[in-house]
Amino acid sequence: MIPAVVIVLAFCMLGLGAIARQIQAQEVAAVVARSSARGDPIPVGGAYSDVRLEISRRGKLVCATAKLAVGSGPLQFPGLEAEATSCSLAN
Repeated sequence: MIPAVVIVLAFCMLGLGAIARQIQAQEVAAVVARSSARGDPIPVGGAYSDVRLEISRRGKLVCATAKLAVGSGPLQFPGLEAEATSCSLAN
């Protein structure tokens, strides 16, 4: 019974971590989209070091997509990512 409880708790922690990474991905995408739309340099390093970014233009919009791996250590599953896209009107 105890191993089952440990497994359930591990998956609960993975779920909480996935929620936190999704929020972080949305924040990064918003900051990068705003910076790119203004023509400012994109902030790199620190919190953004493990983020994969894609920047695209859609008409007058500049859109940024941020992708982050979910989990860490033994609970990191390959292919499980948090992804968020944010757009900002270009100047």
